[in-house]
Amino acid sequence: MLDAEPEVLHLHAGAVRDDHSVVLVIGSSFAGKSTLVAKLVAEGWRYLSDQQVGITPDGKILSYPRPITLRRNSWPLFDHLADV
Repeated sequence: MLDAEPEVLHLHAGAVRDDHSVVLVIGSSFAGKSTLVAKLVAEGWRYLSDQQVGITPDGKILSYPRPITLRRNSWPLFDHLADV
C-alpha cells in the first residue's frame, strides 16, 4: 500500500474525528495509541484508525481502519465491555 501512494505521508498513528476536527494520536509502538483511540471512541469520537494514517499533500486524512486491538494491560479500562 505504501508503494502505491508515494505522495502520501504515512504515519504510525491513530485517528478519531468529530463533526469539526480530526485528532491524530502519534507515538512509538506500545505507547498507548490504540488505548487512547478506544477511550476517545467510548467518549463519542468516531473511529478512523488505530495503526496507520495517511496525510495527502492537500491535508486530507486517509484512514486504514481495522478492528482495534488492545493489550491485556488496557482491558481494565474497559470493564464495562466484559460481557460483550
